[in-house]
Amino acid sequence: MKELNKKSSPADAYPIKVLQFGDGNFLRGFADWMIDILNEKASFHGSVVTVAPLRRGRPAVTDDQEGRYHVVLRGLSNGKRVDDVRLITCLDQYVDPYSEYEKLISITDVPSLQLIISNTTEAGITFHPGDIDKDSPPDSFPAKVTQLLYRRFNTYKGDVSKGLTFLPCELIENNGDVLRSIVLQYAKHWGLPSGFAEWVNKACTFSNTLVDRIVTGYPGDYAQQIMERTGYKDERIVAAEPYHLWVIQANASMNNVFPVDGVGLNVKFVSDLTPYRTSKVRVLNGAHTAMTLVGYLRGLRTVREAVEDRWMSEFLDKLVADEILPTIPLPQSEVKEYATAVFERFHNPEIKHELKSIALNSVSKFRARLLPTLLDRYKVTQQLPKRLVHVFAALIVFYRGQWKGESLPVSDSAETLEAFKVCWQDQSRPDVRRLLANEAIWGLDLTTIKGLPEELERCVRDILDS
Repeated sequence: MKELNKKSSPADAYPIKVLQFGDGNFLRGFADWMIDILNEKASFHGSVVTVAPLRRGRPAVTDDQEGRYHVVLRGLSNGKRVDDVRLITCLDQYVDPYSEYEKLISITDVPSLQLIISNTTEAGITFHPGDIDKDSPPDSFPAKVTQLLYRRFNTYKGDVSKGLTFLPCELIENNGDVLRSIVLQYAKHWGLPSGFAEWVNKACTFSNTLVDRIVTGYPGDYAQQIMERTGYKDERIVAAEPYHLWVIQANASMNNVFPVDGVGLNVKFVSDLTPYRTSKVRVLNGAHTAMTLVGYLRGLRTVREAVEDRWMSEFLDKLVADEILPTIPLPQSEVKEYATAVFERFHNPEIKHELKSIALNSVSKFRARLLPTLLDRYKVTQQLPKRLVHVFAALIVFYRGQWKGESLPVSDSAETLEAFKVCWQDQSRPDVRRLLANEAIWGLDLTTIKGLPEELERCVRDILDS
């Protein structure tokens, strides 16, 4: 079996076009996988420089294997089994900003550089007042970006054609807008020239994005099989599901920088990201939360068990089709296609997704993923959607903490747990109305929704009696 490196797996050398903050499994199995395809099919002809977002040593992917690794896609796509292995060759080099900051800064001068991609976690795009412009490097990701942009601004004397495009993958709303605002905040905080802020606004593009793919990482169960199949020893294999979606808020000219047209990638350039975020939150995340709360009380413990249970599967199908999809502000044909893909992903035999992991902070998840759907549906029809109400009742029972002699995996804030403890002081007759009136939990007094307290009380009794 051959060692995996640039010598044993030669590929065309391309100029640096992408600076990537983050070297974890997700970006390697999502963004880098796409860039590798673009090099092959779209003449993107660009390489990626990876930057570690945290203080730590070099990862083996760049030292031992010189950026080479395989992405394995296994699961279902359009009803067919997928088993695909791709050798990724687009990674050029790795830079540790904490020991090689001058090297990182100098990459900003490269004329071919176009894109900055990031996945620094939701906490990564934040402002740290303690960061100063003389730090090498500063602590926060946006502060590093500010320094890099200021270097490029000075190198090219404010040439607007030398601006960069940002595609942040952090799971926060309006991630591009937030990143730009913090960069400008640092520019003001550090007293940088006003011309720099003008250049950032005029020359640089900060796109809001939405990403979707389950990347499970190193496939310990079948890694040896993949290595025998490829003939390479690879300690950095990344396994992922076939499904992928990257929605980028940008006009069609983005294709000049990120040429995805006609290569079979599920990347969308849209004028407004909001309905796509709504679709993902309500369909994918909402169905996850619903199956967890209802399914756990039925003795189901994984996503796959839930969708293979006949009653649960039918419940989820009707919940999504009749109560969730009509509330999404996209063409119904498009959201139905997305829902079909979501359920196919739930059936993926390669992914064991435990319901107890989805159950963490279920109240805040219900409030974000399902409550807006319930309220929107009620507003339009003046009727309570019965399956969403049933999920709400299951949430209340779940937070009782015990079910048929078993402790339930309830984990939430102290305030939320206390509210449910008060609700369940009488184990046979929960104070549902008092719970619904708690605006701190729900964001509004839900007793004002006509019929909801009574219907929830009835549903809770039905579940307790089942």
